[in-house]
Amino acid sequence: MISRPVLGYESPAEKRAEVIEGAVFLPVHAVASPGCATYAETRVLADGATALFAYSSLSTLVNCCGEQQAWAAVKSRELSEIQAGSEVDVVLWDTQLPEQLRRDAEND
Repeated sequence: MISRPVLGYESPAEKRAEVIEGAVFLPVHAVASPGCATYAETRVLADGATALFAYSSLSTLVNCCGEQQAWAAVKSRELSEIQAGSEVDVVLWDTQLPEQLRRDAEND
């Protein structure tokens, strides 16, 4: 399941996504249209490691990344494959992004 940014927080997509058993929620680059390739966002940490961020629920992703963040729900068992394909060093769970790193309407 892939979604555009969560505007208004109580969207029907959010309610459906919250009940996906075994789902992991990933911040992704904005999706142009359904069926388009989606790429998980990564960040370079202060120590030079590349991190993939994963969230245990959509509400946690919104709280940690902001309402403008596009996201994808994937099965938890697929996370290691995504990590390998993204060439990241570490997966950070339920991590709060600083305000300056969050997406807003101006930097989408």
